[in-house]
Amino acid sequence: MNEKTQLRTALKQISEKFFAFREFPYVERDRLPEGVTESAAEVGEEYADSYGASLSGKELEALIMDFPSLEPGEDWERVGSILTSRFSPRLINLIFNLYQVEYHSDALKFLIRKFAEEADRRRQHPELGRFFWHFGKQEDYIPGIKTIFREEIFELDRLFQVYEIGEETPYALEIRRRCLEDAGYPLLLKNAGHLVYLIENAPEEQIVEAVTNHILSFDVLDPSNGVNEAVLRRLSEPSQSGKWGGYSGEAKRKFSQWCFCHRLKLHTLGFPGKYKTLSLFYEKVRRCYEMEGTPALVMDFDQVVIADFPDDPHSYFYLKDDFNREIKKWKEFGYQPSFLKKDEPRISARDHIIENKEDVCLLLRYEGVDKLYIKELMEIGLGLVPDFRRMNLE
Repeated sequence: MNEKTQLRTALKQISEKFFAFREFPYVERDRLPEGVTESAAEVGEEYADSYGASLSGKELEALIMDFPSLEPGEDWERVGSILTSRFSPRLINLIFNLYQVEYHSDALKFLIRKFAEEADRRRQHPELGRFFWHFGKQEDYIPGIKTIFREEIFELDRLFQVYEIGEETPYALEIRRRCLEDAGYPLLLKNAGHLVYLIENAPEEQIVEAVTNHILSFDVLDPSNGVNEAVLRRLSEPSQSGKWGGYSGEAKRKFSQWCFCHRLKLHTLGFPGKYKTLSLFYEKVRRCYEMEGTPALVMDFDQVVIADFPDDPHSYFYLKDDFNREIKKWKEFGYQPSFLKKDEPRISARDHIIENKEDVCLLLRYEGVDKLYIKELMEIGLGLVPDFRRMNLE
């Protein structure tokens, strides 16, 4: 056996005996002594201190590892007393790291409370046990954590640092969920990265409240972080996915509006004037989709339909019934719809409004004053303002 092989073997043997605190919850039970917990549960209260003093470090680790499986009552009290008799920063660290993985365990909450009471009795409060001393005597830790988060710390990065909480632990995920599910929008903005992490890593049924809170808080035209994109990756669009069953109609409607704006912005990168004009009507959009077999993006505003191409500076305006008729003829008889006939002359929105010219498909130009006529045309088509031009004709 050469020196490198001997070194690797020695390191492996050492690693089997030692581990980082963060690794403790994942250590295989057979690496720790057997029978310690059963013996400890039979020790009389008057012998807890002496029995605790006789235990090795590995035996103490075994007691902590087994504690969540103990029956409530006398076993908790006996074994808890033995562990608190060996009160030390190391045991506090082991218990807290195990709790961050098994945070649903009432047994571990009991043990944390025992250590908090023992710290008061000894008047010893090691800094790394700050979580115990701040929250350990409370029945539910989350309300206290949320209060600290909202009134003092404001950032989950800092919260995790102050209380030595591992950011990738199940408990950190739960803290994100509970802190962000009803936080105000400024806090959501400040902790956007954590909200994205929650959306990407928590079970879908556990993100409903936080996602809903975010959706109902942001401005559709001014989403200033990547949270919506994370929601889109995880849940897809409400109209295309079955993952939105637990969400309110208001949340689904608003996120659909954002999806329209998001898709429109990406589609019109070459002509940002289109986005600036058409996004004003996001509240009226019913559906937005790519027309099969073409690069056209079709925007269905219920009474009005607009077809747009990413390489064309113009868009094409229809009343809904006219658009449906052309699509039906295209599918049944192969007659190409007007918006695909790029070379044909078109009546503009201005021509339609000012000169009373008519056509099934109107051309939308986004230069100069033409933008104003697009807005007026849309408002008339959507019934937002009366059509004075038609009233004058009558």
